[in-house]
Amino acid sequence: MLDKEYDIVVVGAGPSGSMAAKVAAELGASVLVVEKKRAIGVPVACAEGISKPVLNSLMAPKPSWIATEVVGAIVTTPSGRSCKIEHPDAGYILERKMFDRDLAAMAVQAGACLLTNAEVVGLLSENHRVVGVEVSHRGNKKVVRSKVLIGADGVNSRVARWTSIYGELLPEDYHACAEYLLGRVEVDLGYTEFLAGNEVAPGGYAWIFPKSEATANVGLGISPHLTKKKPFEYLDELVEKRFPHASKLETISGSVPTSPADRLVGDAVMLVGDAARVSDPMTGAGIANGLFSAAIAGRVAARCSKEGDVSRKALSQYEKEWNKKHGKDLRYRARAREVFLKLTDDDFETIFDFVEKYFDGKIVRELRPRQLVVPLIKSSPRFLALARHLM
Repeated sequence: MLDKEYDIVVVGAGPSGSMAAKVAAELGASVLVVEKKRAIGVPVACAEGISKPVLNSLMAPKPSWIATEVVGAIVTTPSGRSCKIEHPDAGYILERKMFDRDLAAMAVQAGACLLTNAEVVGLLSENHRVVGVEVSHRGNKKVVRSKVLIGADGVNSRVARWTSIYGELLPEDYHACAEYLLGRVEVDLGYTEFLAGNEVAPGGYAWIFPKSEATANVGLGISPHLTKKKPFEYLDELVEKRFPHASKLETISGSVPTSPADRLVGDAVMLVGDAARVSDPMTGAGIANGLFSAAIAGRVAARCSKEGDVSRKALSQYEKEWNKKHGKDLRYRARAREVFLKLTDDDFETIFDFVEKYFDGKIVRELRPRQLVVPLIKSSPRFLALARHLM
């Protein structure tokens, strides 16, 4: 049975929502997580890649979470040239269905209450402050009061819109993505492949993430304001060219935010994960940043609810900590994306020449954006004119 009141209500049981709930519950807060899907982790809505050092810093990964370890990357240009970069500790390709379910189970084990097949359909407000939610579950509606509401409801966050933290995303503020889990493919297991080009994925890139010797997540993200074609039109062209005999085992679509939000909190409200628009603006990678944001938010929400001050000012400690640890880098990547959108296919070929020479014979252990971006900009008068502000 649902209680009538919780310290914290979390909307969404993806990785970010479950992490926020887990952290808050471990600190003694009463937590309700509301998930509109019938089952946690399905359908999968991402390429499933995550940095190995980042995941290991957050928790010890279970073997069941890992489809394969990533030990390097392949970069492919519009003309089809490729080079391989060795990066032994790069990351993992996850089994998101298992990963998401286990994170939700950890939140429950910590003391959180999880309600699936339920939807938050409205907010309860008093004196212009959110004090609860209206939940629809199996045809019945119930009001649940809360001290803090955490929106972990994805890129099209209704919590963000309902509370006016931000409005609808514009087409230039997100990547429209399409992906297939393909079977009967020949891939280089352990190596993720990235393909750039305005005919391949305008304003974005395509990826091939092997999950086994015969299966791979193959997808792409595009900037919808740059083309009238749909993501799946580009993806079908890529699959026909690279994997003409493949079988489509799963079909996945979605959006990824590419512009960081100016605000993450309001009075009694916080946003985490894609709802907070903390995904990497360049790559679209969002799992790691979502988990980081959720861990901070869960801790701050638990403390503020216990102390009885859930004002925007009190909850802004989450914003301050996030910006100090990750916000500067996120904004840098957003500026880099603005330059990326101006690149031609000839520019991508020039960048490939630089990358091939830069990584020749090297084994990468750690790579920070500026390590590569600054010498790349200096290598070309055109890049210097386009991106001097990124140095």
